[in-house]
Amino acid sequence: MTELSSFSLEVDRVCKSFVSGDHRLNVLTDVSLSLCAGDSLAIVGPSGSGKSTLLQIIGTLDRPDSGSVIFENVANDGQSRKVNPFSLEDKQLAELRNQSVGFIFQDHHLLPQLTVLENVLVPCLAFGNSSDANVEHALALIESVGLTDRVDHLPGQLSGGQRERVAIARALVMSPSIILADEPTGNLDRTTAQEMTELMLHLQHSTHSILITVTHSEDLASAMGKQCELVDGKLA
Repeated sequence: MTELSSFSLEVDRVCKSFVSGDHRLNVLTDVSLSLCAGDSLAIVGPSGSGKSTLLQIIGTLDRPDSGSVIFENVANDGQSRKVNPFSLEDKQLAELRNQSVGFIFQDHHLLPQLTVLENVLVPCLAFGNSSDANVEHALALIESVGLTDRVDHLPGQLSGGQRERVAIARALVMSPSIILADEPTGNLDRTTAQEMTELMLHLQHSTHSILITVTHSEDLASAMGKQCELVDGKLA
């Protein structure tokens, strides 16, 4: 496998609208941004401004009406490969999403019948069984988020902060180039939210990935390297 030396994300003039009855609601209008490996970005704005929609488009969970999203990998030999995810067939797109994007959601979306280790390994099972290397990596991530003594616990036996730590480990298990966090501290008290923010940034720095978070939290936004505001469908 060719070793990658850098990764970048380019969002160019993305537009998105939804139809409600006889009306068309423009959610995103000519949104553009550019990020490189190691960057962290907070997207803020009022509720309903399109923050989560933009995150879902970057994560290829939704498609724009127009505009483009480009993933660029640059190998150590200088060879560049640009990919427009939305030009891929569904299976190829699912594989790219699984390998390149990690998601951290406000409500965790952990599977209640699975242990901490099994939840972290879920992305590895999407296209086959988890290998010994996957398990070893998952255990290392669980240790890095401070949950080694909870590895066999079910989500119902964990606190909210502990469940968030599992979600962070799961997001990183495929070593993604992009980490997308949708209100990751929204359900946490201020002290736990600060701990989760520091943990996300520490792990993001260590993996040299891109971190994008949408949030209403001023504390979380100010901790990111860059901040922008989404208002009336436009990014400022």
